Amino acid sequence: MSTLPEQFSHARASQLEAQLAMVRNFTGKAIESVEKIVALNLTTSRAALEKSSAAVNQLIAAKDPRDLLALTTQGQAGFDGILAYGRQLLSIAAELQPGLTVPTP
Repeated sequence: MSTLPEQFSHARASQLEAQLAMVRNFTGKAIESVEKIVALNLTTSRAALEKSSAAVNQLIAAKDPRDLLALTTQGQAGFDGILAYGRQLLSIAAELQPGLTVPTP
């Protein structure tokens, strides 16, 4: 039969192990989410730079006012890109959220 101090020591050790496992899980989820956000930002930045470069080239090549008018109609594509970025960011946050909740005993 174990003594009371041994039981408390065992309980403290198991509680510490549970806390360390929770911290490891939290840290892993946070790092994974940061990696996804960085990758999303790099992809979005690269796409925005390519679109900007193409728009500048089209602006330089415009010879007629109708060509300039055609450039102004491309705003919808930029808005769609912003919405897609927001959806992907929300998806990453939604994946992270269940991993951050602390289970109640």
